[in-house]
Amino acid sequence: MPKPLQHITEPSRDIPILEKVDVLVVGGGPAGIAAALAAQRKGLRTVLVERNNHLGGLWTGGVILILLSTHAIDQEGNQKQVVFGISDEIAQRLRSMGMAIKDVNPIVDPEGAKYVFDLMMKEAGVKVLYNCWASNIVKNRDRIDAVIIESKSGRSAIQADVVVDASGDGDVFAMAGESFINMPYHIGLAHRLGNIDRINQNAPGFKK
Repeated sequence: MPKPLQHITEPSRDIPILEKVDVLVVGGGPAGIAAALAAQRKGLRTVLVERNNHLGGLWTGGVILILLSTHAIDQEGNQKQVVFGISDEIAQRLRSMGMAIKDVNPIVDPEGAKYVFDLMMKEAGVKVLYNCWASNIVKNRDRIDAVIIESKSGRSAIQADVVVDASGDGDVFAMAGESFINMPYHIGLAHRLGNIDRINQNAPGFKK
């Protein structure tokens, strides 16, 4: 990207405080979902900010539908469940709806998962702000006093006693000046393929 030839100075303005809460969670992927539910269930007033129009992050929106790793092999060679808590609760609810297959490392339906996440947030009392993202922070010495969020409604601030960065890219702690390491990954293509069991193997041109 070419460097700009000049810059403009944005005039200062007052940013309205939208919420004052106990816990602010930035990012509604699996980690953010678990953090928000755990905090709210402990009686802490919690707001979750999500930049997309749904929860689940890459798990749902990126069609990475497998839940890893729910089981492990013990010293006797037996398969043993090792993931419990909110993750297991999600898997059980999706399985009861017919929206997850397999008991070990279940694969979930993305739309079913989005629905369950919304339902769990509503049941717990978590306030979710969709189509919003963290754009800046306000620090008071060594702690975050407020997070500035952007949306089509403009800029606003959320003050919280505790801020959980579940953004995936570490947006909040990077803006706070904490050190980090860039980790590049190879891009992949996730997709779903259905009706495999209905293929007519006797049809002309079929290859196993």
